[in-house]
Amino acid sequence: MRSRPGFTLAESMIAVVIVGMVAAALAGVLAAAYQQQAFAREQSAMLQAARALLEEIAALPFTEPDGSNGGGFLDGNMDRATYNDLFDFDGYSDLSPFRGLGSATSGQGGG
Repeated sequence: MRSRPGFTLAESMIAVVIVGMVAAALAGVLAAAYQQQAFAREQSAMLQAARALLEEIAALPFTEPDGSNGGGFLDGNMDRATYNDLFDFDGYSDLSPFRGLGSATSGQGGG
């Protein structure tokens, strides 16, 4: 009997197993890269919001012109737009810029 050119069933199955293992390894690498990219995007958004808040705080005077301190976060004022000096931010916490970024920021904010 003369042999015909081509692949046998065993050779084809071995090739499918090898291709499947390579595809599984590649999928794992791509999943890890996607997670790292998502984390970097979330961290960048948080850093941008923190910088914006620091610039807002730095633009305010250090103390009230008359020397008094009134209406800050510790006094129950949750409206950051009304803060007029650095001490108003004492104890300030707010997660509203971070809502929707993922599980790392799922806590409750102050205002």
